[in-house]
Amino acid sequence: MEDEECGRGRRVERVIVCRNGWHHCCLPEFEKTGPCGMHFEVSPSQTRVEVVDAGSVTESTQSVVKAKEPRSKEVVEVQERALEFATPGGRAASKAKDAEPKEDKYDTTLCEECSRGDGEQEMLLCDSCDRGYHMYCLSPILPTVPPGEWFCPKCAESSLVQEFPKVQKKIVDFFRIQKPAPFTTETKCIGTRKRRRPSGGTLCRQKKSRRLLPYVPCTDPQRRLEQMASLATALTSIGVEFTDSLSYGLAPRSANRAEYEKGGMQVMGKEDRATLDLCKTMCSQGEWPPLMVTHDSRQGFVVEADRNIKAMTIIAEYTGEVDYMCRRRYDSGNSIMGLLFTEDPAKELVICPDRRGNIARFVSGINNHTSEGRKKQNVRCVRYNIDGEARAILVAIRDIPEGERLYYDYNAYRTEYPTEHFV
Repeated sequence: MEDEECGRGRRVERVIVCRNGWHHCCLPEFEKTGPCGMHFEVSPSQTRVEVVDAGSVTESTQSVVKAKEPRSKEVVEVQERALEFATPGGRAASKAKDAEPKEDKYDTTLCEECSRGDGEQEMLLCDSCDRGYHMYCLSPILPTVPPGEWFCPKCAESSLVQEFPKVQKKIVDFFRIQKPAPFTTETKCIGTRKRRRPSGGTLCRQKKSRRLLPYVPCTDPQRRLEQMASLATALTSIGVEFTDSLSYGLAPRSANRAEYEKGGMQVMGKEDRATLDLCKTMCSQGEWPPLMVTHDSRQGFVVEADRNIKAMTIIAEYTGEVDYMCRRRYDSGNSIMGLLFTEDPAKELVICPDRRGNIARFVSGINNHTSEGRKKQNVRCVRYNIDGEARAILVAIRDIPEGERLYYDYNAYRTEYPTEHFV
């Protein structure tokens, strides 16, 4: 073989490849030190390696290095590596096989419900059977990717709703209903007292005040028992404990200061506060709001009016555990309610009814991306400053006829909640 001059004028040795043929671009890269002591790379991109015909190699079928001096350790290593890569079925062949593009079986996954393969970012794969489902095709819809393992409806355990027994003692114990207090004159006159005619002959017309109204409980005790049992069924089905007030622990109560609200928060007036207290008292005594919780195969648990409800009627207070919003940014819960929006994002608070809550967590959200969805809204969540603390109250914004489902806007304060797939 003909030698080649190195940069310093001395001769360097060439590596003769064995009889196995190689494409120039497929040669492995390695390093070698020539007899001149100069360190250089031998790679497919350089011309220091020559591929020769097998017939011109007469000494051996293995790779050899023609050297006038004793072979160094580096040269021996080069020979061994050349043999390893040149052996048929060796690492070179396996690497070339591994480098071939493999078809991903998940690229052709279709949704089991709609039979479409679009929306990969919203496609969930069952951890048991690998079937695919769009989050918005599930019943009920999933707003976010659930943490941990997820199983499709076919692999999941039976999710049949077990009704809570309509037994008075069990319901009284579940809701911790107190002994009914006497109906005092003070509470009776709220919402029923007559307005006095303005004295004097002034012609100025006063602006009509929009006062909150207390809900009117059903007069039939058996019907109220059924209403409470429907809520108990929903809460026990999802493992939520009943509470009719905010719970602190995840965030301290001292963090809930309405004065921190960015732009300020409206203060609840004296009369509205008395109305809210009346509703709380009636609820604690078993005089339940005229609401029924039912199960929908598409939306899950929903709330329906069990009798006519007037506009401005208090539906319920939104209750649950108070936590910092920064901790719940990637929470998979679908019922988190904003409570306090401050200048400092680290101090913003939310209500999380995933462990404790009441009927408010089952009120449905509208699809605020369509006009038809916005027309369904009949409830609004209003945040009030009550005794210096932020509270969220659900209020009817129009007359709600009996049997109508309750809806409110999940994005009343923020536009981050994905409602485009809501029914």
